[in-house]
Amino acid sequence: MKKIVLFILTFVLMFSLAGCGKKETVDELKDEKQVVSLVNSYVVDNTNGFDYSLEQKLSGNIVNAHTISIRLDNSNGTIGSRVEYKKDLNENISQGQYTEVNATAYYKNSKIATYENDSWVWKNCQLNEFASINISSFNLDVSKLKNLNLSTSGKYSVLTFTVDDSSAAAFLGVSGSVKNLSFEIKTDTNLQQLVSFVMTYSQELTTTKFSFTPYYGSVNIDLPA
Repeated sequence: MKKIVLFILTFVLMFSLAGCGKKETVDELKDEKQVVSLVNSYVVDNTNGFDYSLEQKLSGNIVNAHTISIRLDNSNGTIGSRVEYKKDLNENISQGQYTEVNATAYYKNSKIATYENDSWVWKNCQLNEFASINISSFNLDVSKLKNLNLSTSGKYSVLTFTVDDSSAAAFLGVSGSVKNLSFEIKTDTNLQQLVSFVMTYSQELTTTKFSFTPYYGSVNIDLPA
């Protein structure tokens, strides 16, 4: 009996030692990669719309702005509304300091309705044209980002990070000097749903803020006659 017990103990010990040499690889940035993937793989089809805004400021004053509010009712096919606003600083001051434009459009059955010459006109249009947004074009790569910090704020998880000034212009695909390029991605605590995406940066005289918020709430759209 002692020999049997000794054999069992020896076998268990050998089995334990055999496992000691195997090390599991732990991805320390697993959660950060999951958060970033929500931006890289975002498609509007999985939501009920979004709110987008871009503001460029000079000495605290908004000189350029662009906002879009998309709402999609997916209860029976897709019905959509789009409210857009643009503000641009005029190069020719004789035309006024700014040009501001407001526009509203609607979508149904692969057609878009816009207000032209005092009436609504329907034209062919695909949903990805009506509700286009391409935040995935940033193609965020965690290995190339700096100062990654994932924290919890109330019912949200918040990931912040930066891009070096030396790489910022190339990262955005623009010319000229770009600095202080920073990002904030907010998700639910399970890291499964994108809540908001914010980017800010500075140029020689201006600061720019880009924000994007998917919409998941209820939608009721009244189409124009």
